[in-house]
Amino acid sequence: MAYQGYRLKINNVVFPNHYVSKGTYRASRNPRRADTYNDILGISHDVFYPTEKTTIEFSVKPHSTDEHPTIADYFSSRSNVTVEYYDSNTDTYKTGTFKVQDFIWQDDNATGTSIDYAATPITLEEY
Repeated sequence: MAYQGYRLKINNVVFPNHYVSKGTYRASRNPRRADTYNDILGISHDVFYPTEKTTIEFSVKPHSTDEHPTIADYFSSRSNVTVEYYDSNTDTYKTGTFKVQDFIWQDDNATGTSIDYAATPITLEEY
């Protein structure tokens, strides 16, 4: 299935592209290291699990108090999150179960009854 106008669905809800800071989205498949050892000759060897897992990284754009509850709701669950993501290498969507790495919403400025939130880096790692 070719690109359908979104990069992420989090728990079956499209995460709008306009919430992602320009130039920060990256989905990559990474081999997972199972073990590292040195043989009798002192040569280092890395052993990897047979499957690769995906890591998705992006920054949520700076946003206001008005937008914050909507954006924050996508990340209310941090474990066993179903994510459908666009893989630009294969021009297809893939689905997996991810965990959201810990992050902190940081405010950039607070005036009156409004808070301006800074860009927030988000990392999703597939189980």
